[in-house]
Amino acid sequence: MLQEFLVQLKKQLTSELPGVEAHRKMASYLRITAEQALNRKKNVRLSAVLLLLYAKKESIHTLLIQRPTYKGVHSAQMAFPGGRKEPEDKNLQQTALRETEEELGISRNKINIVGQMTKVYIPPSRYIVAPYIGYMDEPPTLIPDPKEVAEVVSVSLNELLAPETIKKAKVAVGKYKMKLKVPCFDVQQRIVWGATAMMISEFRDIVYHNDLIYKNLDIC
Repeated sequence: MLQEFLVQLKKQLTSELPGVEAHRKMASYLRITAEQALNRKKNVRLSAVLLLLYAKKESIHTLLIQRPTYKGVHSAQMAFPGGRKEPEDKNLQQTALRETEEELGISRNKINIVGQMTKVYIPPSRYIVAPYIGYMDEPPTLIPDPKEVAEVVSVSLNELLAPETIKKAKVAVGKYKMKLKVPCFDVQQRIVWGATAMMISEFRDIVYHNDLIYKNLDIC
């Protein structure tokens, strides 16, 4: 059941996380950790994203978005909803909720936070990203902001976390758009790589580490 899944997931998030080791499995290049970035780098920027869970068609689903095409380093990439911390945000959890509301039209008051995974550092944009996990009691009604979101993809956890979704693909990396073959998740014929793939990798390890979480992926 969904509630049992969430109870066990919350417990696991308060235990030792797979963190950096899980991130390295899907890292497209060698990068320092968020903790190292805070200690070594100047002018790092803080941000947060949300892995949103909800029940749909007797399975647990989450949402991925595709960013619009623009001149920045994250142009057209698949991601979780989220963005940079603003002065009005009391903490990064509020950032994740506010950005999800702004990008997808989902009221932050309808989202319950389960916990936080390990932060990820993104060198090209100098962002330290805090990934939060939340859930809703019903499938969300989406009103995407076209300036922030080109497409929204709803995917079941069974599909997202299946071994066959892990592949390698050539993508344009960094400021100079160098073509590199990187580990990725192939989700409904869309390539999810970089920091988002690293976060999914940690989530995947958390789920598979705990039998009580894994056996409740299906809620029928």
